[in-house]
Amino acid sequence: MSKFLLWTVSAAALARAATLEDVCTTAHAKAAVPVSGLVQGVVTNPSSITAAPVYNESTAGSDYYPAGTYDYCNITMTYSHAGKDDSVLLQFWMPTPDDFQNRWVSTGGFGFAINVASNVPAGLPYGAVAGRTDGGFGSFDTQFSSVYPLVNGTANYDALYMFGYQAHHEMSSIGKAFTKNFFNLGSSKLY
Repeated sequence: MSKFLLWTVSAAALARAATLEDVCTTAHAKAAVPVSGLVQGVVTNPSSITAAPVYNESTAGSDYYPAGTYDYCNITMTYSHAGKDDSVLLQFWMPTPDDFQNRWVSTGGFGFAINVASNVPAGLPYGAVAGRTDGGFGSFDTQFSSVYPLVNGTANYDALYMFGYQAHHEMSSIGKAFTKNFFNLGSSKLY
């Protein structure tokens, strides 16, 4: 067996041997933050990262996923846009290394909500990382109608673009790159 093949097999075995405690640390999450290849103008903030393991979280299920009990790593982080005084909050629910199936799920909202908290567990039953964004509105609970229009009655076009498409595109771009780094996927495909 070649040294390269032996190293590849050993690295794969080590990656699968990792536990939630091994990977769900702030240090590991900071190391997984993508530093290049993101959406132009996006600046990640590694110092904002938090990582917390969650055990035996029960979810009621919905039309999109079944009820269940899960262990996962709750990651939060912020990013900003170059030249703007903004901050966008992201949250990722990372399944345990044993449950991860090379999957990503973007969650969303409806009406004036850019996200809905009950959608975040959607990835766990399928071994997928799920992400959500606050769109830069100040919190996951702040709705678009609270930031548009501006106080002086003019249109808040930055909030409109973030709500319409930009925030979810950025969340997916950052989330997919972060997921690949977090689980050491290398060139493996993320579905």
